[in-house]
Amino acid sequence: MSPEMSKVSPNDLPIMSISATSDMPATEFYQKMKDDFYHKFNN
Repeated sequence: MSPEMSKVSPNDLPIMSISATSDMPATEFYQKMKDDFYHKFNN
């Protein structure tokens, strides 16, 4: 196995992290977050 090098640009790093909690079932909450919020912030 040979070593690998990769180039990382600071511009590629996320500028914010968001966390959320809920009393909803995990799969339902994940889908809601993905449908409602992911697209708003990922344009």
